[in-house]
Amino acid sequence: YVSAMRGFGRGLRKGISNWYLSQDPSRLSNLLAKYQSRNGWSNRDVLRLTHANPRSDDHKALLHWAAKGWDSVGDEPHSNPVLAPIWAFESAKRLNVQTDVKKMIGLINDYNLPRECVPTEFLNNIEIWDALLQKMPITAMIRNLGKMTSIGLIGPNSEAARIVSERLVDVNILKRGRVHPVSVLMAHSIYGSGHGMKGSLSWSPVGQVVSAMEKSFYASFASVITTGKRFYLGLDVSGSMGIDSISGTNLTPRDASAAMAMVTMRTEGACYAAGFTGGGHNYYGNRKTEYSNDL
Repeated sequence: YVSAMRGFGRGLRKGISNWYLSQDPSRLSNLLAKYQSRNGWSNRDVLRLTHANPRSDDHKALLHWAAKGWDSVGDEPHSNPVLAPIWAFESAKRLNVQTDVKKMIGLINDYNLPRECVPTEFLNNIEIWDALLQKMPITAMIRNLGKMTSIGLIGPNSEAARIVSERLVDVNILKRGRVHPVSVLMAHSIYGSGHGMKGSLSWSPVGQVVSAMEKSFYASFASVITTGKRFYLGLDVSGSMGIDSISGTNLTPRDASAAMAMVTMRTEGACYAAGFTGGGHNYYGNRKTEYSNDL
């Protein structure tokens, strides 16, 4: 896509190459395993175009694996801690869902393998998802609430529901994960509907989790970085804003614009909101001092 739009010139090749080589090897190891490809581009495709020249043995080994793979994996964990997650990922691909669930759980626990590194055939197993949930990042957890509920891991008064609910309202976790309030609102819309907007996945929403997501919307205001500027917010309040939905959720454009305005007015120092339609203007003025930052 990049090549088609603007060409793959020297500057772009150098910039991408520097990104790979500037990463800490341990972090790069996890990123290469987790993000195998995006938008039709694999790491292998990009590395073959950039001709990155690794400066360290760890970078050289990691980029070689990303571009060419390994000839063999072996039964023993790799002695290099940087390459150990890659060994775990390669080992996971060789496990059998009928006989090796315990081994898969061991790899998840010992090497903190994310969902993206778990073969698809294992992802209908409650034990696998329970292992993944223990260290799952907040954004991944929110994204997979429907799946974890559909297979029965998250249920009324379950331990998983307790873990999820506590994380959803933990301000520090939300801040570290840079979770935006609108992201929570969109996830709440999908989870509360009991089915995804695409595909056949469906579930029965757990009330405890729905309630926690409502609280999470307000708790995540703490994640928003303020600019200290003054804002004039113009909101389209015409009938067309209640038509259709956005980003594969049940939210209308009206819902989303109101949520964004609310976030801005709760986090910035001076805001003025005005609603407008094709037939004139209706003004709704408010100042930041009328709102509290207490969540």
